[in-house]
Amino acid sequence: MYTCTTLDDQCPSTLSETVTTSIDLPSPGTPLSFHFGYNTTGGWGNLSSIQYPSGALLKYSYKLDNQDTGMDSGTGFFLTNPVTRKEVDYSEIQDGTSTPHADVWTFDYLVGGNSCNTMTAPDHGVDTACYQSLNPSSSAILAGVVYKRIWPSGNVDEKGYSTNPPAWRSSAGDFNPYVSVEAHTLTGQSSVSAVTTHSYDQNGNETAVSMYDWGSYASLPRDSSGHLQGPGSATLLRSVSNTYTVSMPAATNAAFGGPQTPDNSTAYWYPRHRVLCCISCLAR
Repeated sequence: MYTCTTLDDQCPSTLSETVTTSIDLPSPGTPLSFHFGYNTTGGWGNLSSIQYPSGALLKYSYKLDNQDTGMDSGTGFFLTNPVTRKEVDYSEIQDGTSTPHADVWTFDYLVGGNSCNTMTAPDHGVDTACYQSLNPSSSAILAGVVYKRIWPSGNVDEKGYSTNPPAWRSSAGDFNPYVSVEAHTLTGQSSVSAVTTHSYDQNGNETAVSMYDWGSYASLPRDSSGHLQGPGSATLLRSVSNTYTVSMPAATNAAFGGPQTPDNSTAYWYPRHRVLCCISCLAR
């Protein structure tokens, strides 16, 4: 393994690693073998192909294929290198006739706040997922969380999040986000949405589920980034409440930097992390 000596140090072209190239499974008849290929030429050593015992071939392409560098010279981190294309080559046999097929999926990634990724399937249907920023330097509580899914049919599923932070929270990563509202929208001449809301206590137990009638998609309240906030003026159809042996206050949904959550000896975070740390030290 090569060890970098400076921040912008690059791996030498002679660098090599041991990888699995084949797996042979026990078989009383024809050997069952899987073969693996890697994009060592024009790529960064990612898995590029899998040959199955049936003869089917799975092939992958990546965002940084045929790029000069895969490193960010400013940070020294390896750049994001997701799959951009997947192809499955196989033969379909019907009535003794073999017909070759090549099914292709393509993936598009849009970088930035509230980004959306798209996947196009072999039938040309497009599946879109929108998520919060994945910027490694971001302290966003919901970084990387998917909040909207647009299906090939055009129907839309959305999720809104609240938080359930412990009393000792010290960073945005301590905030325990959960789905507090979700909407399923049927698209057409006049899009309509059905909304469900969820309530939790500070121990993470679901205390209530409320389901609302179909209503106008445009009437649903959203924040400045377009994230779903609640049912708005939708008509309540049914509500289910749950009670638990240990009664707890509702999840606080406090903002980072806001008032501290009141401490509670029956909450999931108690005893506090500092006490747990001491117990861990004594156990060593």
